[in-house]
Amino acid sequence: MQRNNMRSVVVHGVRPRKLMRELQFSNKLVSGEVNFSSTPWAKLRAAQQLLDSNSTYFIDALTKHHAYSQLVPSTSIFYVDSSYQGSDSGSNANTNLCSVDSDILRWCLKSPCIPVVSAMAQSSDGRVVHLEPFDAVASLVRSLQPRKVILLNQAGALINMTTGQKVSEVNSPGDNAALLGQPWCEGRLKEKLQRILDMLESLPENGSVTLTSPMTILRELFTHHGDGTIFQKRDRVIIHDNLDSVDTKRLRQLLCRSFNSELDADYFDKLKPKLSKMYLSESYNFAAIVTNEKGAEGVPYLDKFAVVEKNQGQGSSQALWDLLRRDFPMLFWRSYSGNRFNEWYYPRCCGLQSVSKWKVFWYGFTEYRLSQKIVQVAERLEESFTEKRPHVNEKQDLSRPSTWSAKPDGKGPKPTPGTDPEIVYQALEAI
Repeated sequence: MQRNNMRSVVVHGVRPRKLMRELQFSNKLVSGEVNFSSTPWAKLRAAQQLLDSNSTYFIDALTKHHAYSQLVPSTSIFYVDSSYQGSDSGSNANTNLCSVDSDILRWCLKSPCIPVVSAMAQSSDGRVVHLEPFDAVASLVRSLQPRKVILLNQAGALINMTTGQKVSEVNSPGDNAALLGQPWCEGRLKEKLQRILDMLESLPENGSVTLTSPMTILRELFTHHGDGTIFQKRDRVIIHDNLDSVDTKRLRQLLCRSFNSELDADYFDKLKPKLSKMYLSESYNFAAIVTNEKGAEGVPYLDKFAVVEKNQGQGSSQALWDLLRRDFPMLFWRSYSGNRFNEWYYPRCCGLQSVSKWKVFWYGFTEYRLSQKIVQVAERLEESFTEKRPHVNEKQDLSRPSTWSAKPDGKGPKPTPGTDPEIVYQALEAI
């Protein structure tokens, strides 16, 4: 992460009950219950020494792998009210009692060093207090507003206790009610998930929270599908069969913004009689429009596929694509031959053909006669934008053959190595 200029802060801590067990195991504390808001000095000092020991372990490990880090005194960062009660309860009230002075962390983040912070705080009445780790992270998140928060646990993901399967993603707010209403989601797990969702709400629009393990963190960070559970903000997608409930003014703004061009004034009048389905996010940040075109022999046409810039890299395009694949066994679309976003289409189609200034893509069939039919239809369709797109390259795309086909399941060639379409695209064109 450091080599890739991904600035990060490491926050570590131990829940009070687990801290009790570790202190007992290390013979630093005799058995007995501890209220960490009023812990005698000797016991609290033992807890602080244990966390400091963990801090030096992290720093030594990072240094061994040529990552420079720095121990930052947590009592110079975290401050709590005198009424703070460190606990395992998951009470959101604890988080609200913890404040952060992030100046020293921001200074560290300007340097090559990774700040390492333990979950200890200074109280308003001058005491040193052990923080519940989630309280420390949540408070830091509110102050620093990072793009990504990674929570590590041994399971490496959220597990569906009924099926034993990993929950790969949670899209908030659409999935929240269903997730928290699951029969296996109760007690401390439910409280923890609610706190993660609350943390997600405090992040920027493109922020996310990931639950993974130390052993899989690299796959989570540097692969498209990751290896844990990602909690992300994503609008609920509403499917429309007509334009009656669609705000066409907002949809026009979405399309113009995504394609950097002006949409024809009569576009929606022409769309009405041939609309098959429209997939539109609640906040009008991404959309897919499918039509029925004359002469296409029943194969639906993907007329528009658009995602605004702030939703790029969040999986919105793949989510839309998954809905299209679910509802349409066959589909075809076209894109300018010089469109650099064609790289995103290649692995998702089972065939393509270059014709005039277009590349025509399709999936779901391999019949030659039908492919030629839909190519003819795509070629004669009118353009719906009046201005030339600034991100289109007029030169022919020579990186692919002019015609090829693959299996009807859409498993085409792989994209060019090093291209991450979820990050580099600005708008997916299906004009």
